[in-house]
Amino acid sequence: MGNKKEKKDTKKQNGSREANMEALVDDAEAMAIGMFVSIAISLILCMSSVALINWSALRQEHDEAERRNG
Repeated sequence: MGNKKEKKDTKKQNGSREANMEALVDDAEAMAIGMFVSIAISLILCMSSVALINWSALRQEHDEAERRNG
C-alpha cells in the first residue's frame, strides 16, 4: 500500500570529544576573564564607597566642631 519511510537518525554530532573539550576550555577562559573584570570593578567601587563614607564622616565631624567653637 504505502511506502515505509526509513527512520533516519536525526541526532546531530557536535564534533569529537577533543573539539568539545577545547570549546569547554575556551568557555572557561572567557568566564574567568569576565569574573576577574567584574571582581576588579566591584573592588574599585567598594573602595571608593568606603573612601566617600570616611570623607563624609570627617566632614560632618569638622562641621560639628566649627559649630561648637563658633
